[in-house]
Amino acid sequence: MHGTVARLDQIVARAAKLNLKLGRLCKLAEVEQSTVSRWRNGRTDPKESTTTSHLGRLERKLDELEEDIVKSLGQRPEARVRQRPAA
Repeated sequence: MHGTVARLDQIVARAAKLNLKLGRLCKLAEVEQSTVSRWRNGRTDPKESTTTSHLGRLERKLDELEEDIVKSLGQRPEARVRQRPAA
């Protein structure tokens, strides 16, 4: 369960960078927000296959949205990665 919450936190952080709330991301990825919220709040103990499927859909939708943004800026994804400042 801890891994699910950590993965969800990463998804929420990525979505926030796109100014996207979790509810909207869930709708775009066709994932029930109530299910994801219960996982995040620790109210249910989901099956691994379910979390893999649902979280994978959220991550794939984020990948698509990020790629669309990069394309709209006229840059290749590789160029975007190289331009990030070193931490």
